Amino acid sequence: MVRHLKRGALVAVVLAAVSACGNGDEEDEASRLKRERCGRIGRAACASLVRCRAGVGSTGKVFTVGLCAEAEPSLASQCASDPATAAVGTASEAQIAACVSAFEAAPCSSICNQVPQDPAECRALDPTPNEDFISCAP
Repeated sequence: MVRHLKRGALVAVVLAAVSACGNGDEEDEASRLKRERCGRIGRAACASLVRCRAGVGSTGKVFTVGLCAEAEPSLASQCASDPATAAVGTASEAQIAACVSAFEAAPCSSICNQVPQDPAECRALDPTPNEDFISCAP
């Protein structure tokens, strides 16, 4: 899930207005549920990056609440359309809640100055490993 944040956050400012449009009434219930769940998980993951003062790629900026809010529609859309996250749509509510809670409780030492892995509770929802090194401001 963090991989969606890293990839999405860098382009979210440009794409936010376009991706926020969505499909409206054309979106079926399963797609809507997956998008909503992706948004919940993404908000929790992004909040942990804000809390840890994680850097946004090589921009020299750190994740902020505003950046997370701006990026959320794009991130949720990317996650919802990614075949690797199919389990997000079929998981139980307890599994989604456990993933969200794990991101909220993740210590900065498991995120900063390394290629972090998603919490164990989230790996079944998106088994694709993260590839981006995350630096954090002191």
